Amino acid sequence: MTGLSALLDDASTPAALFQPDTAATLLCMWANRSFAAMIGSNASTAIGRSPRELFPKGQADLVLESLQAAQTRRQPIRQRFHTAADRQQPYEIAVEPLEGNDGRVCLLVLFHPSPLAERSAPGGDASERSYKKLVEQFPDSVLIVEDDIISFANPACASLLAATTTDQIVGRSLFDFILPMQHPELRHRLRALRGDKEPLLGFETSIIRFDGTPRIAELSGFVSEGSRNRALQLMIRDVTEQRTTQEEHNRFFTMTLDLLAVYDFDGKVVALNPAWTNKFGFSLEELSQRKFAAIVHPDDVQAGQTAALLLGKGVPIVNLELRHLTAGGEYRLIRWSSSALTEHKKIYAIGTDITEMREQQDLLQKSEKLSIVGQLAAGLAHEIRNPLTSLKGFLQLFRKRFGHDPSYADYFRIMDTEFVRIEEIVNEFLILAKPQPRNFQPHDMSELVPDIVKLLEPQALLGSVEMTVDIEPDLAPVNCDENQLKQVFVNLIKNGIEAMPQGGSLNVKVTRRSEDYIAVTVADQGQGIPQEQLNRLGEPFMTTKVNGTGLGLMICYKIMEAHQGRLHFESRLGQGTTAEVLLPIAHETTS
Repeated sequence: MTGLSALLDDASTPAALFQPDTAATLLCMWANRSFAAMIGSNASTAIGRSPRELFPKGQADLVLESLQAAQTRRQPIRQRFHTAADRQQPYEIAVEPLEGNDGRVCLLVLFHPSPLAERSAPGGDASERSYKKLVEQFPDSVLIVEDDIISFANPACASLLAATTTDQIVGRSLFDFILPMQHPELRHRLRALRGDKEPLLGFETSIIRFDGTPRIAELSGFVSEGSRNRALQLMIRDVTEQRTTQEEHNRFFTMTLDLLAVYDFDGKVVALNPAWTNKFGFSLEELSQRKFAAIVHPDDVQAGQTAALLLGKGVPIVNLELRHLTAGGEYRLIRWSSSALTEHKKIYAIGTDITEMREQQDLLQKSEKLSIVGQLAAGLAHEIRNPLTSLKGFLQLFRKRFGHDPSYADYFRIMDTEFVRIEEIVNEFLILAKPQPRNFQPHDMSELVPDIVKLLEPQALLGSVEMTVDIEPDLAPVNCDENQLKQVFVNLIKNGIEAMPQGGSLNVKVTRRSEDYIAVTVADQGQGIPQEQLNRLGEPFMTTKVNGTGLGLMICYKIMEAHQGRLHFESRLGQGTTAEVLLPIAHETTS
């Protein structure tokens, strides 16, 4: 507005700028000398006053009505007007709404004698020249159209249409510059405008320039009152770059595999991209109606709410990891980065699914731990076996000398038992330490698993545990080392039995999980495992048993790694634990 006010300060056309204050009252913010002369005052005394303080009652009502109409409709308004000083001289009020960066609307008011079409009025030529001079300085393109023929174009319009001068434009039909397929709609809108049936504001169309290139433009206009043939004054704004940018944003929003979301500060969903539906299985409508706490893991709700409070204060959030619920009842780990536009009260978030990446990291860490433990185990087994051999030899000597004495019988029995236990631990170390000979052959899990269940039935009966087996028919064979897999299943079933000291039910299920994997699950009804311990299963000496070493599960993980399979645990406190073994199917190969 600074450049425009400088232009209008010395103009002969009376001009003023009005803006609503905090009470929504329209007050004069600026006025030029011609305006001050028109109202019989000076420019400085007009500042800060309302139309009712600047004009007599009848005129004030008309000016205020024009200002309020332009403010409400956000479109130009034209009204006939005469001043108290010269009732013989008709004027026209031209009110132009100007939107500032803060969203507030300022109203530029121009008073000029009968506009361009009113050429017969006294002084009309001077008025027309003054108005044209003003319009020629406008940054937006301006056209005056009579019977669809352009009678005036400002330099900005020539630049928009790639014309050398405005003379190339004047005298041509407006529709020469409009894409033919859009002629009918524009003709309809112009007829409605001339008939005062519908305003023309922000009508988007495609224009063709002199160099043949198309542009996207917005047309706004009004009818010049008193003009011949109800001439139209049109303003054209080039929005090509804005629309192109918007289309690129929309395409990215729609096609990206990342999760994009926009929320308001109350947590209400403003927008979600289609990736949400693909990732979680919910429709966008379902997701928009769900509360935050309903789609996030209960343990992560507090972290999400804390992040929302920080965002509300303008603090960006980077790499926040939350587990989100899927329609299938599972959770996906999503890493979020978010920022807020406090002035618009909107939160913008982008999320990446890192579930598989985190699982791979965990598997890699466990693999590295197994490797380290294996190296350590080799050394420990060697160091333990040497003194163990000596101790067992001395035990045999003592047995020959004192074995006939019944008072030593219990000591010998305890020492034998503990030596056996030490040897078992050493043997487990050796399994971890050195590669075991493997004999991979196709085996049917529907035969192997029931054999292991029968083997452990006596132990289950002693513990009052009822075992059931569910096997899907016609399962494909698995390429595996039978003895090593038996070791895995024996370990898992024994763990399930021992997790229920008061008895319960243990279910073993064999199913086809996909085209590539057979799944064997062992589910008990024990007390369950806390989450912090569940995440550490398979680590050295990590066990929930009082006398356990944790080496059994480490061996199971090592065996599954050799079989290119997967061992996974799920558990809920008070409900039990489920161990799942995924084994690759033995596909036939052609030579």
